[in-house]
Amino acid sequence: DHHVERYRRNRDILLEALPPLGFDRFTSPDGAFYLYCHVQHMSEDSVQFCIEMLENANVLVAPGSDFSPMSGQHYIRFSYAGATEQIETAVDRIATWRKSK
Repeated sequence: DHHVERYRRNRDILLEALPPLGFDRFTSPDGAFYLYCHVQHMSEDSVQFCIEMLENANVLVAPGSDFSPMSGQHYIRFSYAGATEQIETAVDRIATWRKSK
């Protein structure tokens, strides 16, 4: 039950913080511990986008192409299974990176 509550809290943090940063289209996160987010409006290549996020924000996300060979290049996957403090730090880093673009 503790993990489920933490996942819910972390999911809610991401759902509130990411849309103003351009991450505003997700598949339904019901029953999972990740957000599958559409990013084609920011990049045509999710692998390259993930590399840029890692290099510039020090946040690791998974490219959608790892999960869908048909349309995955337009998606990334945010996990919210970590500690809440890590999620909050990641959001802050992403915000700083996105605002510098």
